[in-house]
Order: sequence, then C-alpha cells, then structure tokens
Amino acid sequence: MAYKKSKETRDKILTVAKKLFATQGFTKTSVRQICKEADINHSLIYYYFENGKYGIGHYLVNEHIRRSLRAISTFYPYKSNYFLFNLLLIRFIFREIKQDPIDLECYIATWDEENIYRPFFVETYSIAKELNLDVDNKMVRTAVLMSDYVWRGLYAAKNKGDIDLSDKEIRDLTDCTRWTNLGLDKAILMAEIEKAEKILAEIPIQNVRLINQ
Repeated sequence: MAYKKSKETRDKILTVAKKLFATQGFTKTSVRQICKEADINHSLIYYYFENGKYGIGHYLVNEHIRRSLRAISTFYPYKSNYFLFNLLLIRFIFREIKQDPIDLECYIATWDEENIYRPFFVETYSIAKELNLDVDNKMVRTAVLMSDYVWRGLYAAKNKGDIDLSDKEIRDLTDCTRWTNLGLDKAILMAEIEKAEKILAEIPIQNVRLINQ
C-alpha cells in the first residue's frame, strides 16, 4: 500500500509538471507552481526528484532517450557499429526533439545541470576504448563537457541570430569538439558522421515526444 501511494504521488508530480511545462515552458515553471498544482508539500518534490524541476527534466530526457533507443533500434541495430550507432542516436534524438519548440526548450534547459552528463562520460569512455583511443577519465570528462558547451552555445547564438549555422553544422562541430579532442582522426570522424546522416535520412519522423508523450 505504501509503495502504491508513493508511486501515485510521483506520477501526480510528473503529470502536473508536464502540463505546466507544456503550457508555459520549462524555464518559466517554478517548483512552487508544481507543488501548488499537485497539492503537495514543497519539500516533498525533492524526495521524488533530486534537484526539483531539473530532476523532473532529467527523468523526461532519460525516458526520451530510452524510447528513442527502442525506436531507432528497429532501423539500425547498435551491435552493427557502436560508434556509428551513437552518432546516429544523437542526431535522431535531436531531430525528434526539435519537432516541438516546447520540447526543445525543456531539453536545452535541462542540460544546464551537470548530473545529466554522467551517463555520457561512461558511454564516451567505452566507445573511445573500442576505437583504441588512448584516453583516461579526465580526458573523456573534459571532452564531453567541452562538446556540450559548444552545442548549447552555438544553438543559443543561432536562436539570437548571431550566427547562421544549420542544425547539422552545429551537430558536426559538437562531435568534432568531442572526438578530435579524444584523438580521433577528423577525416575518419567525418566519414562516420556522413554515414549516420544517410541512415537518418532513411528513417521517418517517429514522433518521440519529450513532454506530451
């Protein structure tokens, strides 16, 4: 019974948060609003979601990644080429996210919190070792953070009209920042990126939503 009540409270918080995110955006939604709409104590939200609304954002992003993995695996199995699959998955996720400006705003805002990077440190390290790159944890952590700062910075500048870059150009620059800093030859990287782009072009939009699932 206690477990059921706990799950009901957590699901209620998620439902209310997604409703507020969808109507007014992630940035403009406060923890206080979520708690008021869900009729719960302010401190209770942190029990279910560490870091408050960013914890909810992390949950939504992680769920989106899992659903994207399932969707894309039907078109390209990850065991075929783990590195290529990773490049493809990132492009697929972003393509799906940007179908809805509310989803995109939530996705970008959530990445401001470092906790969401942690799984990508492990994944990037694993891929780097598979590619026989001579890396350590510090190098991987630095490369991941640098590349994600590049992605968010360039995208923010694009939205302000400060630069004229396509989404593909921003993604390519992001991947170059990450992988060339880990020692991968740029020509090899760009060849894999083009393979990923060709595969992605053959996959129709799957409508994997972040907020309105």
